[in-house]
Amino acid sequence: MKKFRVVTIDSDQSMSVSEMEAYEVIILSPNLTTGSLISEIELTAWLEGPFNGTDMNTNLTGQPEPVEDFPLTQPYSTSPWNYYGAENILSIPNADVVDWILIELRETAGGASSATSGSTIARKAGFILNNGSIVGLDGSSPIQMEAEIHNDLYIVVWHRNHIGVMSAIPLVEVNGVYSYDFTTSSEQAYGIDAQKELAPGVWGLIAADGNADGFINNLDISTIWAPKAGDAGYNSGDFDLNAEVDNKDKDDIWAPNEGKGSQVPD
Repeated sequence: MKKFRVVTIDSDQSMSVSEMEAYEVIILSPNLTTGSLISEIELTAWLEGPFNGTDMNTNLTGQPEPVEDFPLTQPYSTSPWNYYGAENILSIPNADVVDWILIELRETAGGASSATSGSTIARKAGFILNNGSIVGLDGSSPIQMEAEIHNDLYIVVWHRNHIGVMSAIPLVEVNGVYSYDFTTSSEQAYGIDAQKELAPGVWGLIAADGNADGFINNLDISTIWAPKAGDAGYNSGDFDLNAEVDNKDKDDIWAPNEGKGSQVPD
């Protein structure tokens, strides 16, 4: 019996003749979407870096104008995400946008621990707002995604310099809407200490994973922060997202988080 192997159109993945004979190949488009439309996915999360105790700062996109190099095309096409979706904008839709975010749907019948990267059925980039809402490119509407759901659905939230999180329990559909709030408890994210308590009873994604390898360690300082120290703009070493790479990123964000790592199943 042949095993199944999923590959994406326009990926750099290649297969030899012997592999082609051994596998039944399933080809998906680069954004990994199939099936029927999920009308809405309503998500809430906080990012530690820009969190100010009440909401999140919008230094990268806010008034009087965004940083000059804020990308108008989603920034997750590089490793480790390798997401090739074509999400782009002509201008930042409103002053409440904090940054780009990437969400990922995983489907499994085997419980959260089996919701590995191989169970991914859809991904999409959008924005996270200063109130924690994750929205589409219009800056206000919940993200819409296409996926055919047969089993339990888990959701992963990725940010370019925060540790990603996955829902601890399956999402529940109500009138065509799937919703999940990561902010209300440490137990909302799968794993142990997968999030950080940012204020009493308020939980968020852990900052300072500058190279996005899932671990906060010296590499985030030596290879990401240090080369850009003193620079302004849109940088992965800007852990608090205030548009400056400075000692606050190293001393106030990275140092307390050193040693923390991702709990998202591989």
